[in-house]
Amino acid sequence: MSKPKLDALTLNDLLQKPLDNFEQLEELLSYLKSLKTPYSALYPLRRVKGCLMKVQRLKLSSYQRYIYINPIEGVFVSYHGVNKFPISPNYILKLNEIIDAKYISEEGWYKKKNNYYFSVKTSNQKSIFFLNNLDMV
Repeated sequence: MSKPKLDALTLNDLLQKPLDNFEQLEELLSYLKSLKTPYSALYPLRRVKGCLMKVQRLKLSSYQRYIYINPIEGVFVSYHGVNKFPISPNYILKLNEIIDAKYISEEGWYKKKNNYYFSVKTSNQKSIFFLNNLDMV
């Protein structure tokens, strides 16, 4: 197997590599370990943190929340504000407990213009967040 001349592989590159025997697998693993960021191709997920607006339960008002999502540790954490991070979380959800997470496009209640809404649903609660930046949502 020829070694690519890249600083890092993408997950797509790894999926296209044929591994016919155990030696090729060991060679690929030793090559990955020699890179500056060894397993970044296997774990392309990044931690996300930032301020979002959360819709109140009755959907009449909203308030700001600081959100921290760590897919490596498997947590979705909400804080009252940036000053509470990381000491005093409002609530912590395990990512494997999330039943549904989706972008909301339907018109079911008063939504602010030029904002993007998404919901996170577990068996115990449903939270709706929004922001005017689609990259964060």
